[in-house]
Amino acid sequence: MAWTIAGWTVLVIGIGVGAWALLWDRSRGRRRCPKCWYDLSGTEPGGRGGWVCPECGRRGTQERSLRRTRRRWRWVGVVVLLLCVSHGLRVTPDVRRNGWIEAAPDVLVVASFPFLSEEQGTGLLSPFVTRPKGGAYQESVLKHVSQGGWLPPEGEQRYSWLSRRVAFLLARLESRRVITDGTTAKGQAYKNALTEMIRSGGAYGFESRWAHSVAWVAFDTPEKVGPDELVYAALRIRRLVLGQYRIRGSWGVADFEASTPTSMWINGPLPSGTPDEVLAQWIERFLWDHVRPAHGQRAWWNPPGVIPTGVVSRSQDGPFSSGATLYITENRALRGETERWERVGKVRGMVSSVVDATLKTSIDSSAELQKAIQDRIVARLVPRYDAERRAWTPAVELRLRRYDEGPPVGEALVFGGRLLIEVVNEQEGRAARSQCLYGSVSWWRWDARPADWGRPGEEVIEAELVGRGGTAWEPPGGLDQVARLPRKSLDGGVVYAVIRADPSPAFHDFLSLRGDTVYQGELRFRLRWSVEELRRFMLSGEVPEHALP
Repeated sequence: MAWTIAGWTVLVIGIGVGAWALLWDRSRGRRRCPKCWYDLSGTEPGGRGGWVCPECGRRGTQERSLRRTRRRWRWVGVVVLLLCVSHGLRVTPDVRRNGWIEAAPDVLVVASFPFLSEEQGTGLLSPFVTRPKGGAYQESVLKHVSQGGWLPPEGEQRYSWLSRRVAFLLARLESRRVITDGTTAKGQAYKNALTEMIRSGGAYGFESRWAHSVAWVAFDTPEKVGPDELVYAALRIRRLVLGQYRIRGSWGVADFEASTPTSMWINGPLPSGTPDEVLAQWIERFLWDHVRPAHGQRAWWNPPGVIPTGVVSRSQDGPFSSGATLYITENRALRGETERWERVGKVRGMVSSVVDATLKTSIDSSAELQKAIQDRIVARLVPRYDAERRAWTPAVELRLRRYDEGPPVGEALVFGGRLLIEVVNEQEGRAARSQCLYGSVSWWRWDARPADWGRPGEEVIEAELVGRGGTAWEPPGGLDQVARLPRKSLDGGVVYAVIRADPSPAFHDFLSLRGDTVYQGELRFRLRWSVEELRRFMLSGEVPEHALP
């Protein structure tokens, strides 16, 4: 505080001396000698026109030159010295803390951003990373720009008005691929500085809108896909503005959350190997933002980092590519609001792969396959705790009757659709039928493979049943809509878990489950529940003993 007060005091003195030296002694309507500043008010013009100074003998012929303001240029040096002393006093605490870079004007620091290194690894600020050094000045710049943080105090400006304009102008001249790469010194400087300017309210509206829309996206697609297939890809995205945001595809898939990796983002095992290998692993970890399903959003299930791109492959063999658009939203909630997501920009990437007709998925709706599935898989209606709703909800579980029964080794069967619980009175035939519970879409993959256990020389086949639910992290088989209670006329009937596949579409995603054959038909599994037990469960939540875990 003392250094700041002293600096501002010297600054005020310097401004006062500058005003006195350059503006104080005006003519105020008087004629004065432009050389010695003698007052010529009582002097008459000479014979040849003009005024002759009786003090120094200089002749002045122009009226304007006789009414000039007297400027003491020798004092300008004193003023410059006082301003330098003032700046030095004000930045002394920052220089002691962060080095001599704090003594340089911000506009010069910002103007040096284009000259920083574009080598990956030079911008990693994590204390756990040994990164290539780019010289003392580059290290000082990175330390300077990282001081503000992602959320500086609102209204507090570390950068001057001119520095902010220069920073946004220089950023527009750079490649989006470069300024969004936080592993380089140049990208790290732009990302930190511009984020701080925006968060502190120092950016104009058009500057903020441009910065929020700057992103770089890449889709890592499989080398080969089947014809007429929805292409899934690992989404890799990074933004210029630091912080959290959400992504939504133009094809209408639910939101995914993304966040910038911080300097402490070291989840997972620590890299190992040679120094170059360790650095390459750190670069890969910090190069892209972390993408995950948006919490609380109804969304299709996908493996970590993998999303449907909205691109459908071609019918013919050969390479193909198509563009995919992503919309970026940020939480602009006002006081009293929990969240209010607004679109701030969009980015477009290319989805490319090769269509291979041998990967085509076959559709089978035969009665033989239906019987094989229903005979080898058993269904149970059980209660399952929903952490999001904080309540117990009904769900259908499918299990294999035998661990060694499945499709031919190396092939996979996919089946599923929309779930419902149906009661049928067998005595009255089709007339006495009622649908009691509805569920979301669920799909299962059933495959078999050689087990990694067993006696030497003995081949053991192990079957596996994997399911995917219709929400981002919910297991399959969820039932969440009550249709109607079973009526009295159905007492003594049979309770079924029914899976009704949707009509065959032009392409199949099956919640990203891949299989060689897809069963496209209705499956019915008989449950152990009686009609009265189902009625009591729907009324009061009472669960029979045979349905307990």
